[in-house]
Amino acid sequence: MRKLWLGYLLSVSIVAIPVGIITLFQLFLGKISFFSDDIQKWTSFHVMGLMLFQAIIFLTMIVLVYRIFRPDFFHWNGSVSFKEIVLGISGLILINIIAKLIMDLMHVEATQFEELNKVLLKKNSVVFILTVAGFAPIYEEIVFRGFILRILWPSKNNIYLKAGAVLFTSFLFSLIHFDLDAAIPIFLLSLYLSIWTIIKKNIFLSIVIHSTQNFIASVAFLYLNIG
Repeated sequence: MRKLWLGYLLSVSIVAIPVGIITLFQLFLGKISFFSDDIQKWTSFHVMGLMLFQAIIFLTMIVLVYRIFRPDFFHWNGSVSFKEIVLGISGLILINIIAKLIMDLMHVEATQFEELNKVLLKKNSVVFILTVAGFAPIYEEIVFRGFILRILWPSKNNIYLKAGAVLFTSFLFSLIHFDLDAAIPIFLLSLYLSIWTIIKKNIFLSIVIHSTQNFIASVAFLYLNIG
């Protein structure tokens, strides 16, 4: 049981410390005109730079945690077929429908970063899409499905411990996006990605699904709002 709680403590640290550093960094840069609070002055390269810094902090954190604490690590080395990739991507339709229904029932609209996304897509849509659909899913899946979920995954065949690992990983995943309006779809997406990772014992499929979701969302937002 001690090792289980250590896994959860380390998982919180992996997220909390980088989030704190990134928040302080962004507050500091907010005083510099290059990273002005006026989003009209932002470009996709600003977002790429901040995301690169965020990735470095998170990846450094998981390396330090692994080197210092040597947590129990659930090793996965499964393979993924093309059929499973198609099936996994197709499942996004159901996930998005469920997320939409829940948000409609709760009268929630994901509008927090809508204005910023419009500005960034107008200025450099290619860089923006490559960043959110290419770079972001890779490092996020390495951190959350490739590390956090694996150190939380129980060695015993206990359905409650397994469910706890998936739910807590998804909670942390939705937390680091700093978007309360979109917390529900992000959480559901993380559940979906975690389930596929557990089934296939491989994060490659979750990276592909995650990238596809971000790509479709970015392109749809581009054509629906930019015209």
